[in-house]
Amino acid sequence: MDSKLITAGKETQRLSGLQRKLERHFITCSAALGTAAALAPSDAQATIQYFNPADIQITLNTTAGIYFNLQNGMIGTNAGAVLGWDINIFNQSPGYLSTYGPATTGMVGYTNGAFAYSDRLANGTAIGPASQLVGFGGVTTMSYGNTYGPWAGTTSGFLGLQFQLADGTLVFGWIQLDVVDGGDARVLDWAFEDSGAAIAAGAIPEPSSLALSFLAAGAVGLAYWRKRKGVKAEAA
Repeated sequence: MDSKLITAGKETQRLSGLQRKLERHFITCSAALGTAAALAPSDAQATIQYFNPADIQITLNTTAGIYFNLQNGMIGTNAGAVLGWDINIFNQSPGYLSTYGPATTGMVGYTNGAFAYSDRLANGTAIGPASQLVGFGGVTTMSYGNTYGPWAGTTSGFLGLQFQLADGTLVFGWIQLDVVDGGDARVLDWAFEDSGAAIAAGAIPEPSSLALSFLAAGAVGLAYWRKRKGVKAEAA
């Protein structure tokens, strides 16, 4: 028999064996993750919704700012472009980062005279029914570039807030901000607890709640491998 044919036959057997091993790997991983998802404790009434877009710049020296629909992740530079917006964050001048919201949105903070201030929350701070909320339907300021206000002399932290979902549910959430040199400001990410229960600043979904996502990834991986196998077979 031609030595080239023998070599080709061995290579085909090797690739076939590799394919079977990979398919078993994908199936085993998917099954394991599916079991983990099924056994993991779940609470349909207590789900953290987490958003981690590319950093969103809050332009300095403008009162327009950025409007956020925290429920669906939509953002824009005017209210009309973001239906159901929950909060507007604007940076009117160096050191005067502020928020504005509809009557259903309140910030964790306090009032001092005629001004409402948003607290700078540390990671893990509880945000919920027991929190003091200010600024409903109005403006709160952080004044991070000045010597007063909770954000003075800082570069990052969490805002805590209450806002209303489209179905009328009042929920609690957090927004992580990064502020630099008394001028630039960025929104890094945010999350909320969709049942109306309290949430800790910085809290994101538990790993167990992400198991189904990994399960889907395993199925996609298996489908991709089989597709690649078909392409190679056609090429041969």
